[in-house]
Amino acid sequence: MIRRFFYNAGILAVTEIFIRLKGLIVLPLLTRHLGVHDFGVWSQIALLAAVFAPVATLGTENALVRFLPGEPRAFQARLFTGWLMLAGIGAIICVFVVLAADVPISNLLFGKDYKQVLILFPFLALNIVTVIYINALRLWARLQNQVWLLVLVSFTQAAVYVLIVVLSVVGGGDIYDLVRAVVVGDFAVLSAMMLLFTIKFSWGRPVFRDTGRYVKFGLVALPAAYGELVINLSDRLFLAQMSGIASVGIYSFSYGLGYIIFALVIGPIWTMYSPLASEYFNRNDTQGGQYFFETTAGIVLLIGLPMGAGLLIVGDRLTHAMATPEFLTGSAIIGLICFAYVFHILAAFFGTAVTLSRGPGLASAVNLFCAAVNMGLNWLLIPVFGAVGAALATLSAFVLALVILYAIAWRHRLLRVNFMFVAKVSANTAFMYGVLYGVRAFLPDVTFIKVPVLTLLGVMLYAAVSLLTRTVSWTQVWRELEQLKANLARGRRMMRGD
Repeated sequence: MIRRFFYNAGILAVTEIFIRLKGLIVLPLLTRHLGVHDFGVWSQIALLAAVFAPVATLGTENALVRFLPGEPRAFQARLFTGWLMLAGIGAIICVFVVLAADVPISNLLFGKDYKQVLILFPFLALNIVTVIYINALRLWARLQNQVWLLVLVSFTQAAVYVLIVVLSVVGGGDIYDLVRAVVVGDFAVLSAMMLLFTIKFSWGRPVFRDTGRYVKFGLVALPAAYGELVINLSDRLFLAQMSGIASVGIYSFSYGLGYIIFALVIGPIWTMYSPLASEYFNRNDTQGGQYFFETTAGIVLLIGLPMGAGLLIVGDRLTHAMATPEFLTGSAIIGLICFAYVFHILAAFFGTAVTLSRGPGLASAVNLFCAAVNMGLNWLLIPVFGAVGAALATLSAFVLALVILYAIAWRHRLLRVNFMFVAKVSANTAFMYGVLYGVRAFLPDVTFIKVPVLTLLGVMLYAAVSLLTRTVSWTQVWRELEQLKANLARGRRMMRGD
């Protein structure tokens, strides 16, 4: 089962490379075409769907991940069909709320520039529906372990998005043209994917009998979802009100670049974790669940910490290559956000264990508490450090969530942690960072020389010190390479239809 998991994660990793190239293509185009102000408007627009999508479904997607694994597939399809219909009702309610309260919502998101964006609100309301249902299709693909369908949805949406952005920029379209085109393009992708999924799975007659159970579970988990949302996104709201929409643009660029790099490497591992962890729990396989956790969380830590440290070193050169000089003030944010999401995913491992064994109440309380701390830190740090202060607030909140959720998991003996491994990875990362920090002053200040040289040197240093300190062994490396080779061969056979 674990081999199947890492095979699927490998497929998603390859897909993520192509999908995240979307960001590396689009970010330079948008930053140069829109400038810091309109790029700030562009980044704030995504907040609306992120805020309303969870409340439209009442958090019940968490219940599907928790309870559907292990049920017969035909029965899963009927339950999921009923859930889609209820989610549609929630989406319609959210659309009416957004259209009725467009002025106060726009004022909250865009500050003094709110009147300029009101004309886009019908499209933003449609985007809420699209986001809910595209995420629903991804969820169904995850639940069915249909990694290729998950790839198809993600890749199609990314390809259409890139095409629309390129055509809009080449055609000289403004922020309004761009938003309209992207929303309509996403809706077209949703329509095509919904037709494909309907043909493939034959959803069947909807079943609503467990709706109350799902809503009860989801409502308890909903504060956790909004707690994470506040930690992830409240920084932009504070920046919009305290520093202006241009600061949001600078922050969003650096935040987006840091997240793209993180998601490119770490995202595929986490995407498939929750359903399989739920299956281990439902089978009462404690030993299998512990090994699964150690393997996946160990890889996240082993790769994530040095990646964040490296981005702190080369962040300014990456910003220089991908954006105009106005964005350089936020270059440190790239590495800080990468670190933040490493700690966020590590916290999510413990949060998943706590939710499975104790219900979602504890995890929700932790997330709400950390969200409140995050808001307070934003209020304190943004006036002093600007956009960097917002990144520090996000990082601090995720670290706090990790500490608290680990303490709960330890208290209930849910998961064990190898602290010697954690200490070695941290020390190796600090050594690599120190050497790179000293070396970079002697390299020419040219992006296409400095970034590749420092990256290659960092990888070699970190690999060498990890082997010397026995953080990883040659046996482990060789075994993983052999497994990777076998997975690649299996993938080629599947593509040929063997």
